[in-house]
Amino acid sequence: MSKPLVIKLREAKSNITESVNAALREGIPCYLLEPIVSEIHTQVTKGAEAEYERALKQQAAEAAIPTETTEEAGGEKDERAGV
Repeated sequence: MSKPLVIKLREAKSNITESVNAALREGIPCYLLEPIVSEIHTQVTKGAEAEYERALKQQAAEAAIPTETTEEAGGEKDERAGV
């Protein structure tokens, strides 16, 4: 069984925070960490945009798949329901 997303997110945040704190403990100043964190942010943003675009394409592809109606599938049309 895989972990729920909420747990994965909390763990990811904790891991990122621990990494930044470890770098600070090593004596790396914030002004040097800032461009690193900025670059990581840019990469994550690009990844999120790519995921969004893939989801849009998948949704469009799924919407374009024709589905059988009840009549085409061999079922009977219910005239009373106007179907």
